[in-house]
Amino acid sequence: MIPDAFARKKEDAEVFALCLQKYIGKYEAVYTRTPEGRKVLLEARTYAFANRQERCMTKKKVKSALE
Repeated sequence: MIPDAFARKKEDAEVFALCLQKYIGKYEAVYTRTPEGRKVLLEARTYAFANRQERCMTKKKVKSALE
């Protein structure tokens, strides 16, 4: 998620995402107002919910493809 301070202009959001990659690894900014971006957002929410449920049941972290 891009903070509001950087989300106003696409160029600022892209620079923020590029700088963040050094610290957290693979990172991509997705504009969620398009049908394609909305689909990515919903898939990410579904994965995050499933990952949380898995960790609660097994008490261990489930790694994603991005890690």
